[in-house]
Amino acid sequence: MDESWPGWWVSERKDRLHRQLMAEFDIEKQKQIVVELQRLQWEEVSNIKCGEAFGIIGLRKEVKNFVNYPKWFFWNVWLG
Repeated sequence: MDESWPGWWVSERKDRLHRQLMAEFDIEKQKQIVVELQRLQWEEVSNIKCGEAFGIIGLRKEVKNFVNYPKWFFWNVWLG
């Protein structure tokens, strides 16, 4: 969540919540902090760039019926 990484922004509130998240051991409290982080993102982030994300897909010959759509899903896919 460091602002030097692409997609993150400069925010004292974000940094404080991130520190709280990293120090918290209770899973329910962690979830609550993540909810707060998501709320903060909606409040502070002006836009989110989607795109320029391409990947390479490699399949084995045993994988049958896979269709390469933009999002992976594995309905009706099996090893033959």
